[in-house]
Amino acid sequence: MPTPLSDLLASLDASPNPACLLLLEGIEDAQNLGYTLRTAEALGAHGVLLKKHLWDYDEAALTRAASGAWDRLPLVKVERDGDTLAELRSRGCALWGCLANAKRTVYDIDLRGPVILAIGGEKRGLSGAVRAQCEGMLSIPMAGPAGSLALSHAAAILLAEVMRQRRVNPNLQ
Repeated sequence: MPTPLSDLLASLDASPNPACLLLLEGIEDAQNLGYTLRTAEALGAHGVLLKKHLWDYDEAALTRAASGAWDRLPLVKVERDGDTLAELRSRGCALWGCLANAKRTVYDIDLRGPVILAIGGEKRGLSGAVRAQCEGMLSIPMAGPAGSLALSHAAAILLAEVMRQRRVNPNLQ
């Protein structure tokens, strides 16, 4: 069941830590979503914004992969991304899009403040509408020939870097 945006905003206001949110766009695989939610909860995300027109996931596959995170982590359905993202940006959240060939890497960006990390789904990636609202694009450096990662793996790497920066690198510029 989706969380109302107002509930997410209230929990962000009550948190002593800067907002850390994921925006997932175009995710179609229930298991991949479940693993992503589990990882987001484990690595300290305050919530997940899910941009999808239909919520027709295989509930058993999703809940099994999420290992309870589906019920505990705020999950906001984004229908009019301009309104939701504008509200979060007015509260100081920087929106960064993750793209395979972006010149700046996740390690070049200061993620210590309030942040929304946008990751595109399996087939289409990030839409032009979301890209247009981003502060900029970042990539995850790859050592091998793979051009991209599964959404759940990309989310894990991005969120782990947020956690690392917030815990051990207060002087990052």
